Amino acid sequence: YGNKIVKTRASVSYENSDALFEGRNYERITARLRNNIRFSPKWSANIDMSLNRSQLNNTQASNVIKHAYMYPAIYLAEYPDGRIAEGQSGANTYAILKEGGNTTTNKTVFSGKVSLEFRPIEGLSFEASFLPSLGFNQSKDFKKAIPIYDAYDPNLLIGYINNFSNDFFHFDTSCFSIHCMLPV
Repeated sequence: YGNKIVKTRASVSYENSDALFEGRNYERITARLRNNIRFSPKWSANIDMSLNRSQLNNTQASNVIKHAYMYPAIYLAEYPDGRIAEGQSGANTYAILKEGGNTTTNKTVFSGKVSLEFRPIEGLSFEASFLPSLGFNQSKDFKKAIPIYDAYDPNLLIGYINNFSNDFFHFDTSCFSIHCMLPV
């Protein structure tokens, strides 16, 4: 923890959680470092830094549980031989969940605080702080066209799930926030 002049605390945490269905999970790591420095009985400084990195993996199926209740069981998700079936009028959430692609979102946030405190008399203090924050966002979006073949003729293409006939890939990287505050 430290001594009379410098006190340091550090923490790291990791979280990895899966969803109720295949293809979705959330992973996060956070780290924090706090330093308190006492120069004299009247002067002290605090230096805090934190890092938060998270990743969300998701399927292209937007709400699997909702769709499980929406579509009646009389519509096949897949044929007995394992091929993707049409579902209800080309809407087949199972097919999108299994073969429709995925979305990955990464977020990184670095924030900190540097402050200097002056205590001229007991019970009175003045503090000057600098609070930078920097964040990055990165996302990858891949949608796959899923062909539907006739139930009786596996070579006869009859359409695509949700009429989406082309594969699609999108990659985006952006700096989503830069904040610097100087409260005095």
